[in-house]
Order: sequence, then C-alpha cells, then structure tokens
Amino acid sequence: MNEAASVVSTEGPKETCNGEIFLMCVLGKYAKSDDMDDLSDFIECEQGKNQSSWLRERQRFRIWKYKKTIISKVEEKENVLESSKRVVNQDVAEYTYDADAGSYRHS
Repeated sequence: MNEAASVVSTEGPKETCNGEIFLMCVLGKYAKSDDMDDLSDFIECEQGKNQSSWLRERQRFRIWKYKKTIISKVEEKENVLESSKRVVNQDVAEYTYDADAGSYRHS
C-alpha cells in the first residue's frame, strides 16, 4: 500500500452540515429562503470551523491579489508609455526645422 492510500484510509469521516449558515454569512439580508434551500444542499461546512473568519481571510487575500494585479498593470502601462516617449523623442531629434523652406527636414 502506498503512502497516499494509507493516509486516506486512516482518516475518519468528517462531521459536516449543510451550508445554510455559510450562506447566511455570505448573503446576509439578501438571502432568499427559496434559493438558499436548494443551494445549501450543495455546500458542506465542517462543524466547529469558524466560517466567518475564513471568509474574512479570503476577502483579505482577494483584495491583496487585486491590488497586486492592478499595480503590475499600471507599472506595465507606465513602462510602455516611457518607452514610446523615448522613441518619439529620438524621431523628433532627427528632424530640424528649416526656416527658409518653412518645414521640417530629416537631418
């Protein structure tokens, strides 16, 4: 018997309950009893686990991940903008204004 099979076989069944309490935490005053009855059958919650604490930590993680993504996108846009400004400035530097002709010419 391999390690994974032995670990699985030694675990006892976990006590679970339906997710009605979990849905009440998530949905709050927007919970409808018709929808909750159907949906709570598909959600299993471990008894004794603090669901509201888990939700708060999960929300903190989502916010952190969102901010990290936004910051990286902003930095990437700034880098693209900086590089495009450099290219434009180099192109402009190659042209000089000829007052006699009244136009720009390539140097």
